Amino acid sequence: MNRCLVPAAIIVALALGACGSDADMSSTDTTTGTSTTETGTTDTNSTTAPAVEFGKDGPADGVRRLWIKPDLVDCVGAAPQKCMQVAEAEDGQYNYFYDQIDGFTFEEGTTYVVDVRVDEIDNPPADAGMLRFTLIEIVER
Repeated sequence: MNRCLVPAAIIVALALGACGSDADMSSTDTTTGTSTTETGTTDTNSTTAPAVEFGKDGPADGVRRLWIKPDLVDCVGAAPQKCMQVAEAEDGQYNYFYDQIDGFTFEEGTTYVVDVRVDEIDNPPADAGMLRFTLIEIVER
C-alpha cells in the first residue's frame, strides 16, 4: 500500500509545483489601434517610443496633419512589425504609428507631411485600431 502512496504524492507535489500563481505570470497588452489609447501600448520595461494618441486634446474624428520620418523602425503591436514615426506638429515628439493610412504608400528614405482624415470605427476587431486613417493630401515630400 505504501508503494502506491509514494508515487501518488510525488505526482501531486510536481503538479502543484508546476502551477504557479497568477502573480508569477506576466503579459503585455499589445493592442494595436487608435482610440484614446489609440495606436497601441508601450511596454513600460522597454525604451521604445510611445504610440501616437489621437483624440487626447479633442475629438478623435477629423482632419489631422502628420509629419512622418523617412525610416521605418521595429516596434511591437499585436506582433512584431515595422512602424512609421509620426508627429502631430512640425516640432512635435515623434511616436510609433502602428496603423496604416488608406491611400498612402510609404517610401523608405522619404520624409512626408500629410493630411489625413481620421474616422472612428464602430466595433473594430480586437486586434485592430479604433480609428481609420485615410490620406487626403501629401502636403510635402
